[in-house]
Amino acid sequence: MDLLDIPQDGAPNVRAIRQKLELSQEEFARRFGVSVGTLRNWEQGVRLPDGPARVLLKVIEREPEAVKRALAYKPSPRRPKSLNTSAAKRSKSKR
Repeated sequence: MDLLDIPQDGAPNVRAIRQKLELSQEEFARRFGVSVGTLRNWEQGVRLPDGPARVLLKVIEREPEAVKRALAYKPSPRRPKSLNTSAAKRSKSKR
């Protein structure tokens, strides 16, 4: 199945995905960045996940650890460059 071939008919079984991971609704929501209300709506069939959410759920179903790592990734903070670095260098060299 190609990434773009996510079936549009029928919703993913969100409850089954969550239960397979042995997570409560609150844990699943927190871990994967979904509100508890949205998760409940999906599980109860009140709403269906949209395209990006379907993809996320499919990846969670197949590779939950990869999603956890990706969501936990925080790039190292970069020091902002001075707007006038050449002036700062000249100032230091004159001291």
